[in-house]
Amino acid sequence: EYQVTIGDGGGLALSVDGDLPAPLVCHEDLTCDLVDPSSGRRLPGGRFVRDPRTGAVDRIQLSGRMARKSALV
Repeated sequence: EYQVTIGDGGGLALSVDGDLPAPLVCHEDLTCDLVDPSSGRRLPGGRFVRDPRTGAVDRIQLSGRMARKSALV
């Protein structure tokens, strides 16, 4: 389970299967990098995907896996 939340400082953070959230650095093209909490190093993260009909972001793709938005938290 992927959970995207508002992290410290107002940016987005990603938690996978309940792990500690890692900050995300988001780019205008909807790609994002993960920030390793222990080293501060940026790692390629993935991308947010828009619904082609509505334009709303409704999915995230990470490491070749696509997850669909199920609820707002």
